[in-house]
Amino acid sequence: MAETLPEPAQRGKLTISPRVVERVATLAAREVDGVVPVTSTLDRLASRSLPRADAHLAGQRTRIQMSIAAAWPKPLPEVAAAVRDRVTERVASLVSLTVDGVSVEVSSVVHAESDERRVQ
Repeated sequence: MAETLPEPAQRGKLTISPRVVERVATLAAREVDGVVPVTSTLDRLASRSLPRADAHLAGQRTRIQMSIAAAWPKPLPEVAAAVRDRVTERVASLVSLTVDGVSVEVSSVVHAESDERRVQ
């Protein structure tokens, strides 16, 4: 005879840590063309590598502040808008939270390195 399970709400609950939301947001930002990961040993120790996220949760809602480094010469408003869209989509689909807003700060602009050698 098949045993029936209790309703999902009676089986337990899922708690999402702000740290999880921040990690998902950071990985989502790295997927955007024009976002450059910037990390040094000191930055890693101080948790200042880019991209970086700070999430504030209230029930099933979140607001996220992102700091990114953008590649030169990408248009900064377009990169920021793409980060905002990607982070919103990824957090909503992977974490099932409603994203009320994503603020993007471009903290650094990094010149894209070229493999071509310059003639001197």
